[in-house]
Amino acid sequence: MLTPYLVQQDVFLTPSSIIMVIPVSDADLTSALLVDFLESATTGTIGVSASYGGKGALNVLTLATRTYILQITFNHLPFGSRKKNKFKRSPQGQSRLLLQDMILCNDEYSKLSLDMHRVATALYYDHGLLITSAIDLQSLVLIGRRHSFATVLTLLGGRDEVNKSNAFKVFMENGSTSEARNVTVRAWCAWKTSCLDLYMQARPSIQPINTSKLPPNHLRVLANTVRVTYRLNSLKPTTLENDVDTKFGYKSGALHLRSTRFNTRIRVVENQRLVVETEGADGELVQSKGRARRVEGKTAEVSIKNEVPISGDIKVFTLPSEPTSDDSIVKPDIVFERPLNPSQKRAVECILSTEAQDRVCMVQGPPGTGKTTVIAASTINIVRSSQSGNKRSVWLIAQSNVAVKNIAEKLAQSDFFDFKLLVSFDFHFDWHEHLYEKIEKNIIRSDTFNQFSADSLQDILKDCRVMLCTISMLSSPLLISAGFTTTVPPETVVVDEASQIEVGDYLPMFNMLGKSIRKIVYIGDDKQLPPHGESVGARSIFEMTKLRERAVFLDTQYRMPSPIGDFISKHVYDAKLLTEHAIDCRSSCRLVDVHHGTETAHGTSWVNFGERDAVLHLAKKYHAEAKSYRIITPYDPQRSILEDALKNEGLPWEDKCFCVDSFQGNEDDYIIISVVRSGHVGFLKNPQRSNVMLSRCKKSMVICSSRAYLNGAASSTLVGKLAEEWGESAWVSWSDLINGRF
Repeated sequence: MLTPYLVQQDVFLTPSSIIMVIPVSDADLTSALLVDFLESATTGTIGVSASYGGKGALNVLTLATRTYILQITFNHLPFGSRKKNKFKRSPQGQSRLLLQDMILCNDEYSKLSLDMHRVATALYYDHGLLITSAIDLQSLVLIGRRHSFATVLTLLGGRDEVNKSNAFKVFMENGSTSEARNVTVRAWCAWKTSCLDLYMQARPSIQPINTSKLPPNHLRVLANTVRVTYRLNSLKPTTLENDVDTKFGYKSGALHLRSTRFNTRIRVVENQRLVVETEGADGELVQSKGRARRVEGKTAEVSIKNEVPISGDIKVFTLPSEPTSDDSIVKPDIVFERPLNPSQKRAVECILSTEAQDRVCMVQGPPGTGKTTVIAASTINIVRSSQSGNKRSVWLIAQSNVAVKNIAEKLAQSDFFDFKLLVSFDFHFDWHEHLYEKIEKNIIRSDTFNQFSADSLQDILKDCRVMLCTISMLSSPLLISAGFTTTVPPETVVVDEASQIEVGDYLPMFNMLGKSIRKIVYIGDDKQLPPHGESVGARSIFEMTKLRERAVFLDTQYRMPSPIGDFISKHVYDAKLLTEHAIDCRSSCRLVDVHHGTETAHGTSWVNFGERDAVLHLAKKYHAEAKSYRIITPYDPQRSILEDALKNEGLPWEDKCFCVDSFQGNEDDYIIISVVRSGHVGFLKNPQRSNVMLSRCKKSMVICSSRAYLNGAASSTLVGKLAEEWGESAWVSWSDLINGRF
């Protein structure tokens, strides 16, 4: 055993005790030494790091607890010799088995490491050792590149917890003269992560690595694949000379270049550094640091940090990434037509953030909390930052054309018209043209896509950085071949109604446009409509636990009168949803007792003629009083007979009657609900759809149903609970309704 020594970590800002390092050869491991080490593992976790030789073989394995580091140097043997019983019985073989049995495969202790898959496969590939309960730390972080410095900072608790310069040296400068010390500090930092909130929250959902469960031949193939991958990566050059045209432009600190070779083209990569070499005034070579801010085809715009005269020949080199300084991490000032509440502001900040940990973010917006407002505010501020030089393009998408149209109208209401809305010919022409009257100048219809040349499309889009369409259109080959995604790359993608989209529906978009997408934002509410087909296993992105736990919750609703909002908050959102509304009287919700109305089968669906008549009475009243109202019902046949009834009475009927599933995201002053069912629970057993149905009114709603039904068969449903809480005084009898005593 070599001489022990002490090491002091300098990565975390919080001081820690000096750590004892015990260097030892694998042949000198003893049970007493391993027992001493395990006695220091009081938290049940062990940090792990490794050092590898020139061909990728694991040379040193470092194990760490809070106060103790065991640094094991391995003597390499040919793989075949390890299979022989003779080696297993040798002192070296026995020492390795002790290490495997007492630590590596001891499930009482979790082993934590960056790139644990590489450690685990190298242990077997190089030394015939297995490992269990091994945690790959990067798997705790859902977003960001595995090997980026931003990911490391996230794992270490964030920028405010560490010395970034020291952390960069320890984790990013492999092969430096201090590599031996860095390996020990990396192991200790891996242990330290087990004390942080990120590990505590994410650990239960992480599947540990267990190589003992794999057949030896499978494990060897897997280990060889990992080894080859890392060796190939190590062969990649860290510095690249970018071939550029000798002609260039230079203005106000920005260098305008033209790449001449695809393989060495300038690209916009997070934290990537460029060095520009040029001739100085005295003929000496001058180097200037810069970053690529915008690349369009061969043309690149590079910002130069220091002002120097640019003349003569020019060379550009791409260098490895470097850590960002605190100065670059500034929360943007948010400009919008009206003040945002704190939760809305948090959501917008998350969407505007360019930090790695925010590259995938989620916003949960209950009814009336301003999801579309958040989208509009974020979009306007992205464009605002683009005007100041930080060019970003954004695509706003949703499952339905109506949701996309709603976003466009919210932008228009904020006097923002610098966007284009792509809509399918089949949906728009002769069917829904009336929906787009306010924003007709911003429409590009799909039947015109194939008419555009590259130049004409550029003329139409001009400097537009905001595009709107459905998710299916964004992944349409027609749209892509027309050049829209090239002219305006989908760098930031904001998905509205994300809770209604089946996870698999994102795959075409990522497959075709994944190289362009640098940030994706999911906005929706898993307490409202789920994806179509959830009964047969369709899943929403909101079911992804790690994303869901990090979601920003919009906590204040402005749509529903306070009593209705408070009811929804209590029964759907665990009382976390606040209400700001001028109407606070319980008469904002009334129930009409259609005691004679019965559910009647209509094909595979249902109608209720008694409720149809009740709704018609209410519609006449609201129309006579010039009130703005809509009618919603769970069943399409009921919607159809309601529409016919309005038409036959000479009442406005277009855009009046809706199924619940097509009305999410919509609202009106007065809402009339036809429940339809009178015997079986049916639709009402689904709390998500019931939540949508009950949360659409801005002033009041009237529910047409049977009192006996809601107090009986449907008493446990959301509508039944509302009827119970409102009590007998909320009910209107049939005779009072038809005699105008409502």
